[in-house]
Amino acid sequence: MWLNQKKVAKAIQEGMLPKSVDWYGGFVGVFICFLLWIACGSILFFDSFTPAQVLFIMVFAGLSCLSYYGVYNLLHERKLFQIQTGLSAANNHQLLTTTFKQLDWSTSQNNLTIIQASVSNKWTELNREAIALISDNTVHLAIVEISSTKGRFPFFRRGDNEKLSLLVNKINEQLNKL
Repeated sequence: MWLNQKKVAKAIQEGMLPKSVDWYGGFVGVFICFLLWIACGSILFFDSFTPAQVLFIMVFAGLSCLSYYGVYNLLHERKLFQIQTGLSAANNHQLLTTTFKQLDWSTSQNNLTIIQASVSNKWTELNREAIALISDNTVHLAIVEISSTKGRFPFFRRGDNEKLSLLVNKINEQLNKL
């Protein structure tokens, strides 16, 4: 797996997950938008003005915003969310194992410092994985997209935030029971 003990300590210190093998695939989607943006810009700036260019101006502005949003998402998708639990690492591990079972998310890696779980999704959503890095007093969480292709569009992160909120709420429920 791309996440080992040495990388876990570094990720906790930096507050960001390390780059995975498929992380760079997100640039394919941004690159396609960028190419369309260049093509649209060349039509706008090298042609004389016509009424049809109003459409190109709107498309150019939309592609500009979409490209910026894609780069923003790529830079922020690996950020870790912290929950201060006040528990030991072993108790945090047990807390997360119980939480993932309650959410019906199947774990693919499970040891004392890392738990990776496949996030259950609807057929319309992308494949996502919950990653929990465990330390004393703190749990660090992230929801990342797992792509099975060489390229992906990094514009669909709304589902990540919803799944992370669900996970955080479930963990807080478990903490309140203790």
